[in-house]
Formats: sequence, structure tokens, C-alpha cells
Amino acid sequence: MPQLAVEAIMLRPSNERFDVEAAIVELTRSSLIETAEAKDGTIFLNVPLVAAVFGKGKLAVSPLKSAVEANIEFLHMLGASQKTDLQQGIGPRIRTMFRHIAAKVTKEGKTIDDYLPILEFVARGYPPAWHLISQLHEEAGGENSLKEAKDAMLRFLQVNPKSEEKRAAWKKLSELCALTKDWTGEIHALVEMCETANTPFIDISNSANRLNNLVHHQQFIEFDQKPILARRLADLMNSRIGEADPTDCSRLAWLYLHLKDERGASEVAEIGLRIDPRNDYCQKIKRKLAEGPRF
Repeated sequence: MPQLAVEAIMLRPSNERFDVEAAIVELTRSSLIETAEAKDGTIFLNVPLVAAVFGKGKLAVSPLKSAVEANIEFLHMLGASQKTDLQQGIGPRIRTMFRHIAAKVTKEGKTIDDYLPILEFVARGYPPAWHLISQLHEEAGGENSLKEAKDAMLRFLQVNPKSEEKRAAWKKLSELCALTKDWTGEIHALVEMCETANTPFIDISNSANRLNNLVHHQQFIEFDQKPILARRLADLMNSRIGEADPTDCSRLAWLYLHLKDERGASEVAEIGLRIDPRNDYCQKIKRKLAEGPRF
């Protein structure tokens, strides 16, 4: 059983506060529990058979029996673990726990607030859990659920996750911002996603298209941030222009038009037309430039 989960469970309001880590050290010293390190570096606890028999005898006559059984109910949410599970680390156990909590919230009328202290403690020790907390908030459907979901994703991003996890988190955050009509937050998240290492060019192109569409439909993006975000995206696309097809070129050209860079827009549109002289999007850019500026 993960030590992190044991420590988290002791945060339940009904539990008396004490130093859980010091208690684990004392129990280990007394040979009542054993510790083992998983492949991901997390610590798992195991109760030897003799110690388990001794503990059950003590528990049978203890006034704390009901409190201990309530804690055990939470720990059962982690699912059964074997020593071979140490190769997989804490991740599968935490995901199992979150699935059980999601089921309780859905079927038993519980709220995520009933479990939040435990979940946030787990997330501070296992950052990917912030992603799971965000998902729980989103599914809860309360008045502030999407805001809480966004905050949880930001907490995850603050720990500087690996590139793949970071890109997925920024993408999810952009979707949450879109649901709350936070257009500036959405584009900021998309730009951050695009600047993450090894982002596919199609994602960058689609992000440029999204910014262009928001501007075209006059959705509000904070005035001082719009040119900065557009410039970051344009510079990134331009640095990978060799991967662009004519439609991608037209999207980059529109970014340049938003930046009042007619020369850049014309050059990129020409690149697209050299690839496909009949491309409607690039032809539209050239016609617009021929009409003169309308800024």
C-alpha cells in the first residue's frame, strides 16, 4: 500500500492529527511494517503476517476500531496490490482510487469536497493526480466546477511535467478555457502547448486557425496580449515553414495580417501558391492585400 495514500487518509476530519511519517518510522523500527521502494521512487508499506495477526488482536478491543475501519474503507479504494506491482509504481493505484471516488460522487450523492483534502495531499506527492482532480471537478458540474478544473490543471503545470504530459495538460486547459469563454486563456494555453518540445506541426497550424477565427468573429482577447500571442505563434510557424502546406501558409499569413505585417503575409501566401497555385485560401490573402489595408 502506498505510504502517500496512508498519509493522505489521515487528513480526514475525523482523524486525530499526529505525525504519520514519524509513526511509520517507529512501526518499521519495531518490525510491525516493512517498506519497499517502487520503480518510480515511491514508498510502499507492507504488514508482515505476524504483525497483522497482532494488530487484529489489538484492534478487536480498541475504542478506535470504527475510526480505523473507516480509514480502511478509503484504503480499499486503491485496490489490491502485490509485490510485483512495485514495478508499476503508484500511478495505477492512484487512478483506481480516483475511479472509486468518481463513482461515489456520481452514484452516492457525495461531493468532491468530501474528498478534496485527501486528493490534494496525494497530488502534492504525485503531481499527475492534479489532472485527475481536474477531471473530477469538470464531471461534478457545480457552479464553479470548470474554474476549479482549470485551477487544478494549472497546479499540475506548475510542477513542470515532462513534455508529453505538459502538452496534454495545456491542450486540456485550452478546452476548459473555451468552455468558460476565457478566450485569452484559451489562446495562451494553445501557444504554450505549441511551444512544448516535439509538438506536431498540425497542432500549431490548428492553434493559429483558432486564433484567426476568434479574431474574425470579434471574440474578446485582451488587447495587450493579442499581438504578443499572435507573434509567438507566427514565429513558431515560420521557424517550421518547411512543414507547411498551402492551407497552413494561409493561416500564418492571417496571423501576419493581424500583426499588420503585410510583407510577411504576402511572402507566406506566395510560398503556399508555389506549392499549389490554385489554393483558394492563399489566393484570398493575395486579393485582400491587393485591395489595400483596412486596419
